[in-house]
Amino acid sequence: MIVRSKTLLMKKIIFFFLLLFLSTAFAKDRVLNLFNWAHCLPDSVLQQFEKETGIKVNYSVYNSNQALYAKLKAGFSPQRPSAYDVVVPSTYLVQRLKKEGMLQRLDHSKIHHLQDLDLRFLNLPFDPGNQYSIPYMWLSGGLIVSCDLVPQINSWKDLWNPKFKGKIVLPDDVRDTFAIAFKALGYSINDQNPAHIKQAYLKLKALLPSVIAFVPNGTFSVYLNHEAQIGSLLNGDANRVIQNDSSFCYVYPKEGAIMALDNLVIVKNSPHLEEAYEFINFVLRPDVSKRIFEQVGFSIPNKKAIQLMSPKERANRVLNPLPQLLGHSETEDYVNDATDRLYLNYFEMLKNG
Repeated sequence: MIVRSKTLLMKKIIFFFLLLFLSTAFAKDRVLNLFNWAHCLPDSVLQQFEKETGIKVNYSVYNSNQALYAKLKAGFSPQRPSAYDVVVPSTYLVQRLKKEGMLQRLDHSKIHHLQDLDLRFLNLPFDPGNQYSIPYMWLSGGLIVSCDLVPQINSWKDLWNPKFKGKIVLPDDVRDTFAIAFKALGYSINDQNPAHIKQAYLKLKALLPSVIAFVPNGTFSVYLNHEAQIGSLLNGDANRVIQNDSSFCYVYPKEGAIMALDNLVIVKNSPHLEEAYEFINFVLRPDVSKRIFEQVGFSIPNKKAIQLMSPKERANRVLNPLPQLLGHSETEDYVNDATDRLYLNYFEMLKNG
């Protein structure tokens, strides 16, 4: 009897430790592989997510949609788990990834706070019904201008005024630069007509006497050193310039801004699907979204988060423009490879003079 009792006790002890081992192993498996734009998620927010959820985040960053696509494409296979769970592509890359079968269709019943998002940034043509993407933050490409020139500039067309010779910088980005010419010509920034693309090239070539340089997005020094007085700049970057030098202002051209929307998506065959949904729900929380806005400095589509901002933050028309200032704005759509090569060829010709 005693032997049997001891045997039963040992079995219970072994079973207890087996359960403990399995629960520990399960806890260790709470992981999220996140691939995001550099400088677009504060460390403190990431740490808060890990603390609240117990999910360990493996965090990697990129500096362009091209880098994101290349990394995903190189490691993706429909037959095995993906290397990443959540990534944050811009609009046209959402289209491409969706077309190539690399995105997980979203279950909206698992996503909270959708009702807190501004309808202007939902159900857009690149992803009808937001079946694959949820907006994270948005950016606008408008004009940063020396404030004394503001009365003379309210249109993309105004850049071609000869009096601005030697005062303009253009973005060292093929689509952003061609978008300026398309807007001035009255075409869509997503025009794929070869004749219109050539026309845009010739329009930009006529602007070259006024252009002192092509500079990467995020370049501030040409303005802070007063080397340039006019340029196309993302609103978040322009806001940083203005904070450092109040002699600059930001103009939303009347033909519309060049919009970019960065989106939360789940990669097809995500190995940590539930953790991916938990992360999306976390960053959509109004209090968290507000912190991201304050520390990253780009605009957010979360209207509840905007209500939590200080009156000064809400009144910042660079980052929180009135809806009418965004009239006629467009986001960049995906273009086919042949059109993309045509853009690039003309852009190289343009930069070579």
